[in-house]
Amino acid sequence: DRRRDIRKYRTIVYGTPELMEDIYDGHNVIGTVYCQCKCWGRADGPVEMRPVGEVEVIQGVAAVCESGLYGPPLRQASRACLGIVGEVDLRHANVAQVVEAMCQSRNFRGVRAYGPYDDDFKRGLRELEARGLSVDVWNLPSPGYVPGELPKLSALASEFPKVTFVL
Repeated sequence: DRRRDIRKYRTIVYGTPELMEDIYDGHNVIGTVYCQCKCWGRADGPVEMRPVGEVEVIQGVAAVCESGLYGPPLRQASRACLGIVGEVDLRHANVAQVVEAMCQSRNFRGVRAYGPYDDDFKRGLRELEARGLSVDVWNLPSPGYVPGELPKLSALASEFPKVTFVL
């Protein structure tokens, strides 16, 4: 199970050619899922809308891969970026507009978000539920896992049974 990020980090670049090399290097890759990594966001505009740019860029990567530019057309084999998980602040007042903008990308499947799991967060979850999207609950590296969070997430999952939670 090799995790790959399509991004530029300082001088290390792992992009579409490297992804395709990994896919066609003897592995039986059926498809890949891209999870946000705070790259490729929009440079300007409302702060809450900037992550939409990352989803748009990765949808472009998927389209380029499907075209056959980097090897056999992926419609016939594996698919790069078959799923895209973006980042949304589920507590933001404009969460519906951000999610709707991300839904314009055909491979968009859900969001990565983090607590606190208050009423505003639940309002954002209702937006995901209405669109059949998942939520990837992100534990920030600092302070790391906070004891007592799993029971809160379990209660949320019970309250929103139509939303797929990824931990």
